[in-house]
Amino acid sequence: MTCTALTYEKKQRIAHITLNRPERLNAIGPETPREIRHAVEAANADADVHVIILQGAGRSLCAGYDLKIFAEPAGSNPLIQDMP
Repeated sequence: MTCTALTYEKKQRIAHITLNRPERLNAIGPETPREIRHAVEAANADADVHVIILQGAGRSLCAGYDLKIFAEPAGSNPLIQDMP
């Protein structure tokens, strides 16, 4: 499974889903929910998997949504208001 925001690894009967953006404290980006869904679906489809572990790389499980991605894109952004 090829992902940018997470890794998926199966060890015996355990599927390990690791959020893999430690430089952003594993904050959720635009692709993360879809990748988590695909990883869980892969684990559920595998009859040998009995347990799914969700973990974070580095020092944090997840810092929530990565607001920087949405607030600081290049070009105009309708979600940002002018500062006084």
